[in-house]
Amino acid sequence: MLNRFLCLLCLFVLTGCSREQSASPMTEGGRKETAAEVTQKSTASDSKQTPLERAAVAREALFNELSTRLLAAMSNGGPAKAIEVCSKLAPKLAKEVGEQHQVSIGRTAIRLRNENNRPPAWAEPLLKDLPTKPVVQDLENGSTGVLFPILLKVQCLTCHGSDDKIAAEIRTELARLYPNDKATGFQEGDLRGWFWVEVPADGENLKNSDTEVDEN
Repeated sequence: MLNRFLCLLCLFVLTGCSREQSASPMTEGGRKETAAEVTQKSTASDSKQTPLERAAVAREALFNELSTRLLAAMSNGGPAKAIEVCSKLAPKLAKEVGEQHQVSIGRTAIRLRNENNRPPAWAEPLLKDLPTKPVVQDLENGSTGVLFPILLKVQCLTCHGSDDKIAAEIRTELARLYPNDKATGFQEGDLRGWFWVEVPADGENLKNSDTEVDEN
């Protein structure tokens, strides 16, 4: 059963991050760009996009960062380590992605695994309709709120399926890290939750939310 978990989780990461990763950007003189230069260029590019486009780019960036770290943890420490990494690193990664793209970003769920992952206030009334397509909402502060649904794939059932189909090792680790876990019992194709992104109005900076996003 443990080997099945490893295969499925690696498949999830690889299919979710199938795009080739390019080498570090180079300047015209052949010098590698610094992180600050890359961030500045990314921010300039973001400013030319619509709020929905900026939100979509940030969402993809967070997903890819989480997937990359998860695969590394799987290689080094197995499934228990991967779950622990999700628990501890996801909030930090969300903050970093938010700062890079000048947005606030996180995830929430229909049934929470971590109680800190409640949605921001602007999203709560929108989630009552359980949207299965992206939702764009103009906010009172001039920002734009965007919701992206997360539909459960078969690979995700390893940690979110019925209890009798989740490996004992995984149940033990989930119980240790998430004693109030409610995020099991799903089936393939179910609406699992949403990425939420808040994009500031042009010319404004938005502090990233303190909401944690360590949903697995």
